[in-house]
Amino acid sequence: MPKSKGIPNWLIGCGAGCGVVLLIMIALGVGGALFLRDTVSGFEDAVQSGDTLEEIYGQAEEFTPAAQAAIPQGRMRAFLAVREATMPQRDRIAEIFNAIPMSDKRARELEDQPFTEKLGSIFRITTSAMGLGARIGDFYAARNKAMLEAEIGFGEYSYIYVLAYHSWLQHSPKDGPGEDNRQIEFEMGNRDVQRKVLQMLRNQLDGLGRSATASAEFKQALQAEIEAMQADSRRLPWQDGLPEPLQASLKPFQERLEATYDPTTNPFELSRNRKTGDWSYTTE
Repeated sequence: MPKSKGIPNWLIGCGAGCGVVLLIMIALGVGGALFLRDTVSGFEDAVQSGDTLEEIYGQAEEFTPAAQAAIPQGRMRAFLAVREATMPQRDRIAEIFNAIPMSDKRARELEDQPFTEKLGSIFRITTSAMGLGARIGDFYAARNKAMLEAEIGFGEYSYIYVLAYHSWLQHSPKDGPGEDNRQIEFEMGNRDVQRKVLQMLRNQLDGLGRSATASAEFKQALQAEIEAMQADSRRLPWQDGLPEPLQASLKPFQERLEATYDPTTNPFELSRNRKTGDWSYTTE
């Protein structure tokens, strides 16, 4: 089949390995002033609301889980209120990624299209890519707003997210956009979340030492879990099985937890946004 003139082969046939890079290049190169304005708006709101969350609840790693191991039902409801409030923003991000050939199979299908059909596909991909930054910014802003309304901080939200979705329901920390993640892998923000959750468990252990009603058995198990995570930077908290009280506190909410999980948006869920310049932002 003859190659399409004027369209680089890497742009037409980009597979899973460069799908995200292609998205970013198109978005930055084509978006223009309107795209930049819409993108910055969401991130600016997210930075401001994130600062407010930290003023109220502190840094994520400062959170101390309950001494009795179980997550109080009221805190689970607060977490799920945020999850359900942000479902529309999560769906919009997934729709954009679904429009991109993020797997080798879909990239080959694009490459094999007739010339005019291929041009139309590239136009639709470009249009979708232009909206990605704005949709991610909107998601962060909506999440932070919902967290403020539900009265839950970054630390507690991250703690429940990791334990519920990764440790208990066993959704992979590597979940992310695309039909296959052989070349693109997402691992909880370069393990930064894992580091923060480990510190939360240390906080919990310290709290147990000051509690007159703390279970000696749980304290011993928590100490062992902390040591296991310190020895393995890839280990999830309670990877070999959650303590029974913790499982029991999650079980009544299983259906709602599953309904509000999206593997596509997993890499973005726990990021904290900060402003680094007049027009630049970073996530951590």
